[in-house]
Amino acid sequence: DLGLFSLHPFAKELTNWNGIVFGGSGSGKSFNVTQLMLMFYGQRPRIVWIDNGASSKGMVESLDGEFLDLKVDSGISINLFDLAEGEIAPTPNKVRLILAILEVILKDDDQKGLPKRHKALLEEAIFKTYEVTKERLPTLSDFRALLQKHEQVEIQHYAETLFSWSGDSAYGQILDRQTNVKLSKDLVAIEVQSLNAHPELKDVLLLLLTSYIEQTSIADFERPYLLIVDEAERLFQ
Repeated sequence: DLGLFSLHPFAKELTNWNGIVFGGSGSGKSFNVTQLMLMFYGQRPRIVWIDNGASSKGMVESLDGEFLDLKVDSGISINLFDLAEGEIAPTPNKVRLILAILEVILKDDDQKGLPKRHKALLEEAIFKTYEVTKERLPTLSDFRALLQKHEQVEIQHYAETLFSWSGDSAYGQILDRQTNVKLSKDLVAIEVQSLNAHPELKDVLLLLLTSYIEQTSIADFERPYLLIVDEAERLFQ
């Protein structure tokens, strides 16, 4: 009922280039987001849409974009311990990201989070993992191996939980490998609906993907970068 209005997400006078689109089912959220993408596509931005329902597939493929259907058996891998190009040690933000992901994986369903002392010990273990594997990027298996030898028994127990997330397990094939996602095209859609049956894995991958996309965008400040996340409330949680 508002009538016509203008929208410029990259206006210089804005202090925050983030926005939220919300509405009931069938209210036209995906349609309007698609129109927004098409309007800015002519300005050669880089666009990444983390989708939940394949709303973007037809448009992305028609524009010769890249469509990734993220499934447990998709063959896509994202290394939790990745570093930005040129970095030799994790930044504080990277450590916080790894801790946030470990908390999703390791906490019990009835817990809001891990004990502060355990988080401090896990943070120390993260730094040690990078030190042990100086010649290459560490993986979750390297981190798990370090926890197995930890002097604190309760930290050793976390290594047992990580069994399902490492090695040749279903989740390990995604998280315990070197990253093979490139996102080389200017228009990329990543479909995550197939992960609805794996809510913990879905939350972990949303955190990893948004972090990975942020690193990619920082490398090129000359171009506008549009990131669209369906079900963004999972990230807020």
